[in-house]
Amino acid sequence: MHQLAREVWWYESAFPLNAVGFLAEPIYLRCYRSVPVVTVSASTRDDLKRFGLRGPITVIPEGLEPASHVTVKGTSEPTALYVGRLTPSKRVADIILAFAKFCESVPSARLRLIGDGPSSYVAKLRKLAVDRGVADRVHFLGRVWLQKRIRSERQPSRTTFLDCATQYATATPDYWFIHPQTHSQQRWSDCGGNLTCTSV
Repeated sequence: MHQLAREVWWYESAFPLNAVGFLAEPIYLRCYRSVPVVTVSASTRDDLKRFGLRGPITVIPEGLEPASHVTVKGTSEPTALYVGRLTPSKRVADIILAFAKFCESVPSARLRLIGDGPSSYVAKLRKLAVDRGVADRVHFLGRVWLQKRIRSERQPSRTTFLDCATQYATATPDYWFIHPQTHSQQRWSDCGGNLTCTSV
């Protein structure tokens, strides 16, 4: 089991499916109460135990594709970077809102978004950037090849928003949003503890 869905139901599914999924998840997990389970993080292991799984649970961290060393110069402008899927559960809209607020003090800032997602959601993100007056400073780069991605991840001069695996692979400091309805604060250790957390 990679991880539990829990609050992701509310972000990724429409009513009433989201409510059904959220309520049903603890019930169908009972089928695995006494069987051996493999998962990718200590936090998910703890979640499974909390939902009554009593069998052996083995944690095997996700594998990483080795990246060759790349030397790049940082940008002269304050640059924020997000790497990951562009989906509601990743809260990319909140990153754009926070970036727009930051631009009120630092107009020269730039935001790079690496990754793709449903075209309808990406369109909403683009519209949000326009509505907040930062469309010319938010760059949607889509999917990029590994070497180009590593260069991008090591260029930002200030802030990065990365998934755990990317943070491990590139040794890049990470910023996380903390939301009262998620378990993000329980998952810092999964990324090595090298995170700076910002609440919104």
